[in-house]
Amino acid sequence: MNTILSLLMPTAFIVAALLRKGYFTLQGEWQRRCLSRVVKMIENGEARQQKPISHLRRFPPKILCTSLDTIVHTLRGDTTDDAIHLGEACNISFHAILRRPDHAIVYIARVERPITLCEAAHLTSTLLANNAPMAYTPLLSSRNRNLQLVGLHLVYHFGFVDAEHLIQQMVANGEPTISELALHTLCSICGNMRTHRVVSHFEGLSEHRRLAIVRHAVQSCYSPHSLAHLLTRQEQQEFEGRVSSYKSSILCS
Repeated sequence: MNTILSLLMPTAFIVAALLRKGYFTLQGEWQRRCLSRVVKMIENGEARQQKPISHLRRFPPKILCTSLDTIVHTLRGDTTDDAIHLGEACNISFHAILRRPDHAIVYIARVERPITLCEAAHLTSTLLANNAPMAYTPLLSSRNRNLQLVGLHLVYHFGFVDAEHLIQQMVANGEPTISELALHTLCSICGNMRTHRVVSHFEGLSEHRRLAIVRHAVQSCYSPHSLAHLLTRQEQQEFEGRVSSYKSSILCS
């Protein structure tokens, strides 16, 4: 038995290494095919035609994004514009932000699919890095979900306390992603957690999401008393335990 076990471990490592090598080889082949296809479309003037674009959808989004990124950052002129157009047509990329940061907000508003929280955070950091003009109030007041996410990330990042009245309204938003991020953003600016909107939303959260807010509230320096109306006895103990776990006393409001 010991002999069999001693042979299984090296065999498992070898198989894992071969699978990993095969995966990266396959990824590289997909990348080569996708890049070749995109270049040929641009060379033949097919980039702005609907029918050829459908052929790109068979490539994984990550592969297609990487191929378009390579072209945008390598080539110049009309070729770059064609690559950006392909990205827009496939609805998966944000190359225009890097090329025209002053028009980035307009571009994001045109994206039809709902972007993820990760994408919204990446977009916000990209906009900031490229000095794109942004005003968080119009973003938060927009009816466009994607723009609202970018606005919330801006408030979260910079701590704009004067945006609290808009954040309070967004906590009651019917879209779960918006309302949850709004609650975390409100917590990050030490906003009022006693409003009807906050209480109503918090009561509907699952256990692990409630605990996430508790952890965030501790980091944002809320006092146990300020959140006592929201928390169960167990959550209050969790809150107080986390506060007391700090090596130095924290002055909380």
